[in-house]
Amino acid sequence: MLSIPKRFQLVGGPYRAPRVPKSGCLRCAMRGWTPVDGYTDAPISWPAKWGRSPLLCGDLIRAVRREAKPVVAYHWGVSIITVYKWRKVLGVKEWNEGSSKLLRYARMAGEAGRGSSNAMVMAANPRRRSARFRRLMKKRALARIKRTGSLDVKRRRPWTAEENKLLGRLTDDEAAARTGRTRRAVLTRRRRLGVKCPTCSWAHWTADQTQLLGTMPDRELAQRLGHTTPSIAIKRRRLRIPAFRRGEQQTN
Repeated sequence: MLSIPKRFQLVGGPYRAPRVPKSGCLRCAMRGWTPVDGYTDAPISWPAKWGRSPLLCGDLIRAVRREAKPVVAYHWGVSIITVYKWRKVLGVKEWNEGSSKLLRYARMAGEAGRGSSNAMVMAANPRRRSARFRRLMKKRALARIKRTGSLDVKRRRPWTAEENKLLGRLTDDEAAARTGRTRRAVLTRRRRLGVKCPTCSWAHWTADQTQLLGTMPDRELAQRLGHTTPSIAIKRRRLRIPAFRRGEQQTN
């Protein structure tokens, strides 16, 4: 029987792995319905994706809520960072019953309680990627590239002419929903093309409008272009164009 260090003893339990249905899928709190590819090689063997990534389901959810992070990492064969992500998904507070027990042990054990729990977890669960796992990931990556042409299709999907026509006609939120992109992507594309936002009152400066700066008073140019006088002055100062002076213009 495997001897468990005192600092990694469970507060609750026993924690039993869920039974995999005939469909071969379990509902993971992080991934949703996920196919089970195997079981982990850890003190508590658990249904996993790719045979090494435990699914956050069943009694594991109860353990994450109650046990300390190093304890869960040790028994389920994962890193403490993974347990931190599980806690974040489940909304578990930083301090729970298991964390208090681990702190009491460290204070009472003295020299035996010293040492990094993270280092002990990493030594017990090196999580080395096997050759079988690397071959599986390579096969899936090549299949995705062959099917979609890229590993990251959503970020590299080019803009079409039809999508560009939606910019300026619809709001950024509506264009994002129509094109299946994020609002930030729509905003960046619209600004790059110099398209005015339909919900904004300001307009983009054109090259012809910029050439008129300093050739007439700011108020007169503002009325001509439909801008405000302060916006004309700000644009002119930003380009370091001197203000129009009638006396100097007549002298020249």
